[in-house]
Amino acid sequence: MNQKINNKCFSCIIFFLSEYMFLGTGFNQILTESKNNSLICLIIGFIVSIILFKFIINIFNYESNLNIIEKVDKIYGKVFGKIINYILLITILFLFIYTLWNTQIYIQNKYLDKTPNYVILILFLLPIIYVINKGFNTFTKLSLMIFIISLIEIFLVFIGIIPYIEIDNYKPLFNSSFICSIKSIYYFVSFFISPIYLILLLPKSNIDKKDHFNFFYVLSFLNIFLLAASIIGTFSVELSSILNYPEFVLVKKINYFNFIQHIENILSTQWLYTMFIFATMCLFYIKTFFENKKINIKLLYFLIFISFIISLNLFTNTTLGYNFIHTYYHIISFFILMFIIITNILIKN
Repeated sequence: MNQKINNKCFSCIIFFLSEYMFLGTGFNQILTESKNNSLICLIIGFIVSIILFKFIINIFNYESNLNIIEKVDKIYGKVFGKIINYILLITILFLFIYTLWNTQIYIQNKYLDKTPNYVILILFLLPIIYVINKGFNTFTKLSLMIFIISLIEIFLVFIGIIPYIEIDNYKPLFNSSFICSIKSIYYFVSFFISPIYLILLLPKSNIDKKDHFNFFYVLSFLNIFLLAASIIGTFSVELSSILNYPEFVLVKKINYFNFIQHIENILSTQWLYTMFIFATMCLFYIKTFFENKKINIKLLYFLIFISFIISLNLFTNTTLGYNFIHTYYHIISFFILMFIIITNILIKN
């Protein structure tokens, strides 16, 4: 990671990290809680999340020559720093395993229903391992290319879905309780902010000076907000809250000029890109931890193999898996958010 990394290439990773938890699970939870107030809750949640995003940037700017593992050791001391770093490592490893499970389920359900799960995972992991070996600079350049492709897909989705949106589906407003709306705001903040923590794995000194963080952060929100608005406007809150992968179902409705149909397999690849970026960031985080702690890098490949085996048998069915992540991801995100807040306070003091 000695070569300077283009800030635009690095910053675009925020776009994918921020939408990761909304795929398949996030939108369902928010819509279930706040119903037709969901779009208002997203806006309020975004305003709240700006503060936490600023905290992440403060941590990123602190001791610009250190990565997050080294910063934790310096801020919290050797004993507490070691404990926190290992907790974060276990957290990232679990999210990596969950990503593998989620990816194989998604691909098998939507694309390759006759293909064994292990074949899907092997095909998913091979390019990730290749990118890990090539280095972070190669990964960020690839991420920018994927981002450009994603923007084209997103534009086509929003243009294609406009005829199916019904204004009445946004009514009535204020049909959820205050407590449910607060929960929905928290869900958005935790889903939106906690994965962005992964950008801290890279020292600021490794990136060129021009800053694009805020641009991609706002663009990420606009993408999620417009996607939520499209889902609600097309299906209504009641139907959207019970759909698995409402984003995929949304894309299935699209046709162009009344004869170009069934293009969901092309337009929905954006969500595969997101899982690819997130899984790769998790492995780069683990790799950085091993390098910092002088752990044999061969253990990384052993962990990938173990994660591969565990992910194949992680949950007995999809419902159990999503119920688990609905319940326990909030514990993970709460820990990450508290870590961001406390670390920012300690830096300021």
